[in-house]
Amino acid sequence: MATMAPTMDAAPTPTGIAPTTMADAPTPAPMAMTSMEKRLAGYHVLHDQGFSFLADNAYIRSGYRVNYSASHCLQSLFELHNETWNVWTHIVGSLIFVCLLVSVFCMEIPLEASTAQVVAPDVLYLQGGHHTLAFFEKNIASTALFTKEHTSYYTVDAVHQETVVRRMHVASEILGHTIAQIPSLQRFHQLLESHAGDVSHLLSDQMETLYKELTLLHARLHPSTNATAPHDQTLLQWVASYNQIHRMKTQLRLRVDAFSSFLRQLDTPKAYPSVQYMLREFHGLTDSVYNGLHVLSELHPSVLASSVVGLWPIAVFIVSAVVCLTMSSVYHLLFVQSPRASLLLSQLDYAGIILMIAGSFFPVIYYSFYCNQWALNAYLGIVSVLAIGSFAASLIPAFGKYPSVRSAVFLSMGFFGVVPIAHLIFEFGLMDDHVQIVLKPLLAMGGLYVLGAVFYGTRFPERLYPGTFDVWFSSHQLWHICVVLAALVHYVSAMQHYEWRWQTGCRA
Repeated sequence: MATMAPTMDAAPTPTGIAPTTMADAPTPAPMAMTSMEKRLAGYHVLHDQGFSFLADNAYIRSGYRVNYSASHCLQSLFELHNETWNVWTHIVGSLIFVCLLVSVFCMEIPLEASTAQVVAPDVLYLQGGHHTLAFFEKNIASTALFTKEHTSYYTVDAVHQETVVRRMHVASEILGHTIAQIPSLQRFHQLLESHAGDVSHLLSDQMETLYKELTLLHARLHPSTNATAPHDQTLLQWVASYNQIHRMKTQLRLRVDAFSSFLRQLDTPKAYPSVQYMLREFHGLTDSVYNGLHVLSELHPSVLASSVVGLWPIAVFIVSAVVCLTMSSVYHLLFVQSPRASLLLSQLDYAGIILMIAGSFFPVIYYSFYCNQWALNAYLGIVSVLAIGSFAASLIPAFGKYPSVRSAVFLSMGFFGVVPIAHLIFEFGLMDDHVQIVLKPLLAMGGLYVLGAVFYGTRFPERLYPGTFDVWFSSHQLWHICVVLAALVHYVSAMQHYEWRWQTGCRA
């Protein structure tokens, strides 16, 4: 009985087929080898293969980069996957703001150029470091200084009055001495007439024109002031003369340059020796005029007119936007390498967001409270402290792990913006320009941020058609576009606020 009973080890096999052993069993496919190759994977395999940190949106079904090294990630900048346009939307945004930053710095170049001027009736007079609108309305807008042609005027700071008066007096003495020489030079015309009649007539015409322009400029160097007139009125006369002189000085310099060039053409080796000696006397005249013009050139508007209303707050905002958008692009490009890389880069991304929030405050606060130094310094100080504290918090691992911590930090900074706005409304009223120039753009910017947040929070549109928007027009891409558009709205608003503040000044 025992020999007839089958055993587990001696199971019957089909005829003609040898029994298999462990050594003969087919080896499984080399899954370990293929799983280490970089590839685009679907959402359904992320959790099973250890890439759960990539599984943020269940409605994005494909295009996940797995097993990507840093170099692979950089190469993927030019590949199509589900992060391609998350990266590029903010790269393009960052480049736009870099160009805007360059344009802002270029806007300040005219303050150092020879044609730097402010178009009237924006601002002509500065007192105590601020544009004084009351003085402008009382002493300037009511006068006939401004013509219907909207003449350009330079801005003069009151603290430079003594410098203006002193330089104009020195220039007056030099040019007065030059004018006194011109009648004595008329005698040389008779000598030139006998040696070179055609030269004499040309030289006489040049001298007559130069004499007229030089006399007119010299007269402007002595504004008619009354010794008993108020200080502001006296300064006004000097400022008016200063503006007229700068326009006339340019014309006179062109005239002297032309006259000097004319003399050089006459003073050739073919000329009679006696003619050459006489021409040297005329060269001495042009040198005297140049000396007087040089004194006036030191009264350049870029030196006398301090750019009190600065563009630096706008530059701060633009730099913060560039940093934020760049950090976001770096995060979306490189975070797929590992959970550790994802955590570290997300912290940098959050830090960039904090910097952009803080940077957005600077132009609003600076131009809104430009005339209230205490409030200006207080609000900018609070924003700076909040930014530094939030930036430090963003570098803590808990900041990246717990959404509640991030929300608390972001909301604390965002809601602080209500305080200065409420201050403006309380001080000026809701419909005042101080409030409206800030409030309307902020509402537009806030609307774009809310729209982007709705896209991001609801996962629209991919939640309606899962897998359709894996590469193009996903909710995160739309959120990025809204962020860039909102930042551009804020930039335009800041530039308008700057121009408004420059034109409005401070009420005395």
